[in-house]
Amino acid sequence: MLRRWLSIFLCVGSVIIGQANTSQNETIQDIRIVGNTFIPDQTIRTKIAYREGGSFNPKLSKQTIHTLYQLGFFRNVRIRKVPADQGGIQLIIELEEKDRVENIEFHGNTAIDESKLREHISAESIRTIDPEEVAQFENLIKRAYQEKNYHHTQVSTTIERTSDKRVALHFHINEGKRSVVRRVQFKGNKHIPSKELRKQIFTREEWILSVLDKAGTYHPDAVEQDKMMLEDMYQSNGFLAARVTDADVEELNDGNFMVTFTVDEGEVYTLSEVKAPGNELLSEQELLASIPLRPGQLYSKSAIRDAINTLKSVWGEYGYVYADVQPAIYPDEKNNTVSVTFNTDLGNRIFADRINIVGNKKTSEKVIRRQLSIDEGDLITQRKLDESKYRVEALGFFEAQTGVNWRFMKQDEEHANLDLLLNETKTGRMYFSAGLNANGPKSPTDGASISAGVRDINLFGAG
Repeated sequence: MLRRWLSIFLCVGSVIIGQANTSQNETIQDIRIVGNTFIPDQTIRTKIAYREGGSFNPKLSKQTIHTLYQLGFFRNVRIRKVPADQGGIQLIIELEEKDRVENIEFHGNTAIDESKLREHISAESIRTIDPEEVAQFENLIKRAYQEKNYHHTQVSTTIERTSDKRVALHFHINEGKRSVVRRVQFKGNKHIPSKELRKQIFTREEWILSVLDKAGTYHPDAVEQDKMMLEDMYQSNGFLAARVTDADVEELNDGNFMVTFTVDEGEVYTLSEVKAPGNELLSEQELLASIPLRPGQLYSKSAIRDAINTLKSVWGEYGYVYADVQPAIYPDEKNNTVSVTFNTDLGNRIFADRINIVGNKKTSEKVIRRQLSIDEGDLITQRKLDESKYRVEALGFFEAQTGVNWRFMKQDEEHANLDLLLNETKTGRMYFSAGLNANGPKSPTDGASISAGVRDINLFGAG
């Protein structure tokens, strides 16, 4: 990679230096492309910024080099100019192509199927290769094994030349031993038992049913996320300044892991004061009545988050759907108390400019619109949005939970377009049944019966 960008810098630099000794209006009489065997000249010509008859410009050279590198087929790109026989200059685009990848093979993999490994490295999109790029694919393979708890996997690569400019990649995998989290322990936790802390984190000890809940899985990113989860738990239970100062991962003699979280709990804080300044629409008393925070309660980070969302919803009922609520937190370390003030920047009330229905491939638009409680031109309120969403969901034509959602696109300070994003679900079904009645010889009810049918609660999308 360093070699590539150094080449770009040197090539562009040489063009600029050459320009200093020539006229500002050098006319390009001819453009010649050399070094390409796989990519046709015409394709390359569509990507360069120069045209025959135009003037030479070092800035266009830099743009051309960058564009050609972005194609992913070239190891080096150079632009040279030489005098043309009929006056002006000839521009020469010199290309050094990467090797074409003809085949990719994996050796030594037993824990992960080849098809899965191909997905992890996006094998279908690997068309060319540079030796310097091999390491990134090796790391992707190692990551795939880490997700399966193989943390000592080694990967090496052989590049086999099959013909001129064509190669095959051979990834040789030494999977190593599967390693899991054998023990999770905590230090410094005096007020919250380890049992409760374990419930909050992803990194857990392996047990007999780990195949169901992935307990025992070790992943470095998950450990970092666990630190934040533990801090959030403490800070939502009165420990304002609680920190997880370390997450030590120790490899045991058998190759498995022990993870130790070190906690600095700090002191317990209570709320001394809660404020939410109001205005002519809503008084502070009305705002405070909508949130469950009161003086004397334990400080809680999660409760403050809930209060922010509640206040946004309250202001949304008055058309301030872009209201910004920010808590100002003032700790008193002497008395271990916290004062919280919820400051709100209301902005402007927002009106619906256009309401677009998006994603309804089958359901008629009028079927959906007649369920909406908000029309174009109306003041946008949270109640209208929620009620509309509920009524459209109740039709039963869309995926549960994720099938109906609003998207805002602000047009100006007072208007926004609304997109109702829909994801339809199957609403029809077919059934078939067959039976045989045998009630004895000459019975009038003897015989076979067949029935079939189709049922659709949204036939032809008409609801």
